[in-house]
Amino acid sequence: MKENETTGKDKIQKICDILKKETIDPAKQEAKEIIENANMQALEIINISKRDAAKLIEEAKKTQEEEKKIFKASLDLAAKKGIDAFVMAIGKEGIDSDLTASVAKEINPKDVIHLLVSQAAKKLTEKDIVLSDIAGGVKVKIKDMQLTLDVSAEAIKDLLAGYIRKDFQDIIFKV
Repeated sequence: MKENETTGKDKIQKICDILKKETIDPAKQEAKEIIENANMQALEIINISKRDAAKLIEEAKKTQEEEKKIFKASLDLAAKKGIDAFVMAIGKEGIDSDLTASVAKEINPKDVIHLLVSQAAKKLTEKDIVLSDIAGGVKVKIKDMQLTLDVSAEAIKDLLAGYIRKDFQDIIFKV
């Protein structure tokens, strides 16, 4: 009986080996291939995402630069118009004194003069416009009255800072 048992065990072992060879081993190989394909697809998705993210960042930087240029141009125009309105107001109120003006280095003194009305332009010449370190805006000195009218960016910032919450100050003035 021992021989029959051994032969039966051998037959069962052969059947198990055949089943393993025909079902389990191919399933393991297929699972391995599926995992490898999934890993390759995951790497491809990551690479595509990185490229897309880089494109989005670059587009955001371009948009930000364009908005900065528009903002700066708007500020420059507002400063020029502000200077014009400021001098017109002085002329309208009848202040009949010699004037000097301080403007930001980026502003061309000739541009300031062209913005002035004819009456005020007679009192303010190119030599009376001093390029200074102010960030923007204008300071006008009325020599005879020893009075300085300060509408510079720094003065406006100081004025506004008293009325704006600290967290908004940080946001607004760091622009």
